[in-house]
Amino acid sequence: MATILTIESSGSTCGVGLIVDGIYKQEYSIEGGNIHDRLLADSVRKIISENELQLKSSIDAVAVSAGPGSFTGIRIGACVAKGLCYGNEPKFIAVPTLKAIAKAFIDMKIQINNDYIRPIVASVNNTAFISKFDNNLNEQSEIELIDLKNLAAKISNSDVLCGNIGEIFELPHNNNKSINFYPVNLSPKHIAILANEMYGQGLFTNPEEFKPIYAQDFVPKIKLQKIKSVDKIT
Repeated sequence: MATILTIESSGSTCGVGLIVDGIYKQEYSIEGGNIHDRLLADSVRKIISENELQLKSSIDAVAVSAGPGSFTGIRIGACVAKGLCYGNEPKFIAVPTLKAIAKAFIDMKIQINNDYIRPIVASVNNTAFISKFDNNLNEQSEIELIDLKNLAAKISNSDVLCGNIGEIFELPHNNNKSINFYPVNLSPKHIAILANEMYGQGLFTNPEEFKPIYAQDFVPKIKLQKIKSVDKIT
């Protein structure tokens, strides 16, 4: 068994959790926009200090939500996790965000008749990342980036859609099919549960090679004006 520090920053949640020998012990989690850069590192320090842990000697792995997710949140979470795992000690675990969303939906224990879970994360330009799992969390398809106008064709009547897409876009529908959508906000707990399984399977990632999946590209808020002329410097 292992002691694993977990980070969730792929969406609106800024959270850090701790799982020890398969038991979820503690969590600091805050909902809100534009807070990850200010609160994530401090939450890591607090949870390590309060549990009297040493990063290199008593934490076996650091797990982070690997995307897809917001550019800023994923980037901050990845940077913190990589920094903690400098030199590949502790081990680095990259938890697929869509699988974590599917796990979170299963834990909601909603009584519906569905064959598959279709977790989805909004991207830019009216697109979204989507995947497919059965009710035992076995992956049935690879991640796809789709145009939302084609979403209805991807979902069958026995599928359930879950994630953050309904918060951003109006779900498409037609006369023959409506889409059953359940909003899911990830917490560090679901990253921790999957990270614990991945640790037991030896599914580690080299932190220096880790590249998260960004659902939203970075767009500068300030556009630089085109320089008309440049004075020669001598």
